[in-house]
Amino acid sequence: MFLYYTVILIIVIFTIVFGTLSVISSLFDKTGKIQHLISTYWGKFILKFTGIKVEVKGLENLNSLGTFVLMPNHQSLYDIPILLSSIPFQFSFLAKESLFRIPILGWHLSTARHIRIDRSNTRDGVRSLLEGVKKIKEGISLLIFPEGTRSIDNRIGSFKIGGFVMAIKAGIPIVPITINGTGKIIKKGEKRFSPARVTFIIDSPIETKNYTLEDKNALAEKVRQRILDNWNPDLNS
Repeated sequence: MFLYYTVILIIVIFTIVFGTLSVISSLFDKTGKIQHLISTYWGKFILKFTGIKVEVKGLENLNSLGTFVLMPNHQSLYDIPILLSSIPFQFSFLAKESLFRIPILGWHLSTARHIRIDRSNTRDGVRSLLEGVKKIKEGISLLIFPEGTRSIDNRIGSFKIGGFVMAIKAGIPIVPITINGTGKIIKKGEKRFSPARVTFIIDSPIETKNYTLEDKNALAEKVRQRILDNWNPDLNS
């Protein structure tokens, strides 16, 4: 229990420090590039100071120039610092509205041009989807957790369809990402910290240009299967 609260304190301190720097930088940079760079160091510092090591595989699948919709599975609060420290270019999150109400973190999300989505409000949800398509067409990659929330049992949950609608409308490839092991670090609903081996696997992009909105469920299943193909039960049980 003591270790858990120590880790939370470390995360809070780094969030305040780097979040404040991000807000200050937004006064000089309206592109979000500096804020994103700051957030990558936020992720690296959290991993280093809490003893989490990550093995990244498939980075070459992101070497080609272009814009992507990045779709990882979601098990833990640690997924976000791992994603920020492992993906070598600027991207925006499609994040739930409640995160924008958190002091410092919410300010950073706003100034770094991330997109809020309120799933309880259909009108706001549609507006978020349209904003996401606009950003993608402007050349900014978008990261979406297709499960919508963190898994509570270290399994891959069902996928929400909104992100696939965005990708099809924008005609942008989807990159499936499998994160193994973070669910064992801090389990949802538990106050326990357990350092674990984490692997971060970037699969090859799936083109969406030949898909229509009628194919969105088939596309979602294809992406989910790619993530499952890289899923390691030994690291997640």
